[in-house]
Amino acid sequence: MKKVYLILAAFALLTLGMVSCDRNDDTTDNQTGPSVGGFDQNGASNALFSVAPGRTVRFSKGNLQYQASTGTWRFAEHQYDIIGEDNENISSTYTGWIDLFGFGTSGWNSGVNCYQPWSSSEISNDYSLEGRFASMQGDYARSDWGIYNAISNGGNQAGLWRTLTCDEWEYLFHRRPNAKSKCGLAKVAGKKGFVILPDSWSIPSGLTFNSGDAYDEQFSANTYTCSEWAQMESAGAIFLPDAGQRYGRIYEDNYNNVCYWTSTCTGTGYNDNFSTSFALVHTRSYTCFDFSEEDPSNGLSVRLVQVASSSAVGGFDQNGASKAVFSVDVNKTVRFSKGNLQYNTTGSHTVANGGTATGTWRFAENQYDIIGSDNENICPTYTGWIDLFGSGTSGWNSGAQCYQPWSSSSNDDDYLSVHIDQNAYVDWGIYNAISNGGNQAGLWRVLTDDEADYLLRSRFNCEYKFGGAIVNGQAGIVVLPDDWTHPSGIATGFIPARSLIDDCVNIYNSSEWSIMESAGAIFLPYPGYRYRGLYYYNGTIGWYYLKGTKWYNPGAVLQLYPEYFSSQYSPLGGPGSGNHTGLAVRLVKDTE
Repeated sequence: MKKVYLILAAFALLTLGMVSCDRNDDTTDNQTGPSVGGFDQNGASNALFSVAPGRTVRFSKGNLQYQASTGTWRFAEHQYDIIGEDNENISSTYTGWIDLFGFGTSGWNSGVNCYQPWSSSEISNDYSLEGRFASMQGDYARSDWGIYNAISNGGNQAGLWRTLTCDEWEYLFHRRPNAKSKCGLAKVAGKKGFVILPDSWSIPSGLTFNSGDAYDEQFSANTYTCSEWAQMESAGAIFLPDAGQRYGRIYEDNYNNVCYWTSTCTGTGYNDNFSTSFALVHTRSYTCFDFSEEDPSNGLSVRLVQVASSSAVGGFDQNGASKAVFSVDVNKTVRFSKGNLQYNTTGSHTVANGGTATGTWRFAENQYDIIGSDNENICPTYTGWIDLFGSGTSGWNSGAQCYQPWSSSSNDDDYLSVHIDQNAYVDWGIYNAISNGGNQAGLWRVLTDDEADYLLRSRFNCEYKFGGAIVNGQAGIVVLPDDWTHPSGIATGFIPARSLIDDCVNIYNSSEWSIMESAGAIFLPYPGYRYRGLYYYNGTIGWYYLKGTKWYNPGAVLQLYPEYFSSQYSPLGGPGSGNHTGLAVRLVKDTE
């Protein structure tokens, strides 16, 4: 028998008493007060749980289960439901249900030998790509059971759920406010496991809860019957049962260690690969919560979550910054400006190095607004607006001949010949005060090439969060925020399409876009480009300046074209037309 790779030594066999429950006794409609607990129609907890500063999640109504004969995924009917020994029947034709899975076995072909939920190989590298497959994130996000699959009683749509990361589990148990008081060992309906209380919690009348991580081999700190648990659940409590573990085709439940897969690793463990699970460890030498070094072939439990949305997640604040946030690195988020950057030679504005400069900068009134062919009028005396700029034309004297926003020379050598990131003042947002963007220099900046790549190709669930669109008749790309819930006012769901704009399926009039925008969506229009004083636009591509050093141009360029976002293309590059080409600028603000 294959041995589990655990931080702990083997525990003594724990015999559980079986309790028979009336299935109607555990209803989620038995509320003890306001609708703080229970689960919604898609199986997501009404109660919220903090997993990072400013980030809350809703837990699924039960552990994940799968039936191979019908290819159906579902959540357990009750939080304390486990399959147990029947997991030994795992196969591609088994007509029963299983609830213990090898790492990343969502059914998506990640390139490993074992990716199907019925996989039972005991060979570690059949699941792990020899260290290259280190997490269910980025290019491997579809290995996450909840992202790739529709859960039949969980909304029945792919992409609604996900697995928590190591950091999120750690924050939930150790770092959220009053974390230690909101977890504890328990036995529910005779099943041992762990209770997690929501951020806002009131104990139901007549019940008690003993928190903490004291050693308790019998899980007797908290014991609830089915009817008592119904009250706890209705107040928002979550229960993670000990479902045992599967090694190959052998089921075992003789450890006081409750293991659930996480979506990221801690950087240590089996082969320094993803072999780390969240574990409810409790011996005299360990606290209740820790991480366990698990072989990727082990069959462990999966409990999915949804990121909670806020009713005020979208729209823009008084300074034109999106209320919704967008991850551009593992620990960095930004807010987008309300529209593309525009310039007018009239008036004056303050600049970062003191004093004032000629002209006025502003953000477009609407995200879908572009100037178009009027950019051909660019010159020092043109009093209309422009929104296509040569490289490094923030107005700061970089030493290049062309550094003013109205520069239109067709000679590349007249423009900045060093990368944009080598002096901050070359950045339009850092050097200039934006009139409707806080009217103070230094509040905004251009994304870096690495940040743009992370936003579109590496952040969590990224492939479901952008797609081609036509908004108010204008073609472009929609980017959805980290926390996204499709608004009820839009009948059709957002399709993360990568097809040509002629085949676009995301089409919104101005009223519909207002609803999408209020939910947090950002739109980057295809604005065309200016080349040798002439404007070109064919409605199929947009170029936006970035800060970076990856390309020969002074900074990378974000190429917005649907096919560039598939796995074999990068959205970064250069337009191949020189530094003098007039391209669009969309600024962002770092979150505080």
